Amino acid sequence: MKRLLLLPLLAVAAAADDAALVTKYYPCAPQIVDCGNVVETSSVSSSGNLWDDWKTFYGSFGVEWPEGASIQYIPYLRNLVVRNTEENHARFLKAFESLSRPPVLFRTQIHYCAFTPEAFEALDLSETVGTTLGPAEWKALRKRIAATEGAEILGCPAIVAAQDSQGTVKAVEEFIYPTEFAVKAVDPAAGTNAPARCAAAVEPRSFQTREVGQIFQVTPRGTPELGRISLDIMPALVLRPTWRNYGPPVSGGAAGGTEAKLEQPIFPAVAVVTSLDLRPGDTVALGGEALDEPGAGRRFHVFFVTASIIDIPAPTEHPATP
Repeated sequence: MKRLLLLPLLAVAAAADDAALVTKYYPCAPQIVDCGNVVETSSVSSSGNLWDDWKTFYGSFGVEWPEGASIQYIPYLRNLVVRNTEENHARFLKAFESLSRPPVLFRTQIHYCAFTPEAFEALDLSETVGTTLGPAEWKALRKRIAATEGAEILGCPAIVAAQDSQGTVKAVEEFIYPTEFAVKAVDPAAGTNAPARCAAAVEPRSFQTREVGQIFQVTPRGTPELGRISLDIMPALVLRPTWRNYGPPVSGGAAGGTEAKLEQPIFPAVAVVTSLDLRPGDTVALGGEALDEPGAGRRFHVFFVTASIIDIPAPTEHPATP
């Protein structure tokens, strides 16, 4: 008799446990699912079930997975389908919201500036390069630069990039030039009664491309709560080349000598590769090197780098649909 009563009791208990599990749909962007790549939960576990890895992942946030509980992502709906108890749904929602926070975005702007020696000295920039300026100081200096003869802002591009993501902005033109030559001496008067001469046939064999203009690369990172931004930056300014002939002399008999034409470019450039740590809104002055520019004379070049954090409001709620 006891055995006959045991089966209904077990069935009632199982039904009660099953009734405690609730299925809810959590709308989410694909990057929420991609977070599994970071924590190594996207690979199939030893059990051969991808979703066991997700259970382990959310288990690290305190979510328990009783028998019959499950989690699955439906791509075309962009929904996570979770079956669990109400208590564990509350824990899951807390973890889900922490992962759903918008990414931190950083805005980095650079001012490429050029100064004649007189303007560089008048603005006292030798004392400014390598220092950090607050927002008010940088605003005042920009006004002085605009009002100073011989001072010029060449460009002021800005980059928006996420945490630990490299951003690049370029305002360049490409110069293609040969790097190898084949030189063959020839005598154009061979086979004639003309005076002996020797010329050279020059043939370029391979080419290289160099970008000329303003190039700026930055990788930002930081925590808004701490009020600090770290930057790995590489600003560069490459000017148009001057050309130098490296061709060997070629004898020319009675007509005199000449040189084979093997011209190579020389690119005047200023570049800085460094890491910075600054407060949002601050500006750092870098560079200060002088270049002899064709048509402009000798000028000093300074990069003013300003970093800030873009405030993206977090969503007010993440509704779960039963």
